[in-house]
Amino acid sequence: MDTATLVVEQKDAGREFLQEFCKYAPIDVAFWLKETDIDDWYLYVVSPEVTAENIDVAYGEVLRLLRPDQNPWMDPFRVKLLDPGKELAKAAKEIKERYHGNIPTNYNGSSIAGVPIDACYIYEDIDRFVPLGTTAKTGQKCPQSGIWVSTKNPEMEISIAKGGSMPPLTDRVATVWKLKSYLKTETSAS
Repeated sequence: MDTATLVVEQKDAGREFLQEFCKYAPIDVAFWLKETDIDDWYLYVVSPEVTAENIDVAYGEVLRLLRPDQNPWMDPFRVKLLDPGKELAKAAKEIKERYHGNIPTNYNGSSIAGVPIDACYIYEDIDRFVPLGTTAKTGQKCPQSGIWVSTKNPEMEISIAKGGSMPPLTDRVATVWKLKSYLKTETSAS
């Protein structure tokens, strides 16, 4: 895996992990960070409920969610839990809030909170997403914008916006649609 570039698979794997982790503790901000003098990307997770007193338990949850056999794009030892009071956490949250937390942000500045960086990818508000694999039937309102695949015909994929009506497979054939991936809308900031 190339460590210089954060690839879509890493972003998606991180998002899936965060959706599960936020069931354990709320997330203020989460971001991938590539420091200038470090070869690898690290996923930072900031939660007001992770404290010095329970950080060992929180890391236990990270290990539980990221077993080696689950996802090759996520390494539990590349996840850092960060206190919301740390300057790095505050700076990342400020950048996210600048964009209202609605879309992921590629931050292209040269540093964050005095830490020299090559790049930073800040996730949108994680708790506003339904999990990948969620299903919806023909005629129901779409619960999440994304790419949906028919369970009757896995080669049939559609892109549909949240709130739209889930369509039939063909003219009148009802189906169950399964959320395959999120739409890749992002913004850049510096």
